[in-house]
Amino acid sequence: MQCPDCKQLYKVDEWDKYQTCYAVKIPSSENWEAFDSESLIKERIVQNRGGLTNESCMWSGCDIKQVKGSAFCVNHLYSGGTRA
Repeated sequence: MQCPDCKQLYKVDEWDKYQTCYAVKIPSSENWEAFDSESLIKERIVQNRGGLTNESCMWSGCDIKQVKGSAFCVNHLYSGGTRA
């Protein structure tokens, strides 16, 4: 998407009435589909939930720290569809 006033470009999630959708600023229209917004969204998920705990993710074999309010790390939350 592009702002009609300032022309800033955004990569926008598909609408999902059950999840938070993100609009991430992208630097240019060249190769915009390849722009990786995943790390920015994961960072926002952790911030929105208040950070990480000292406990390891409950996913089998995963040693990454849990996101507060969850039993899973941000990678497994994200891969499961969580965006909030």
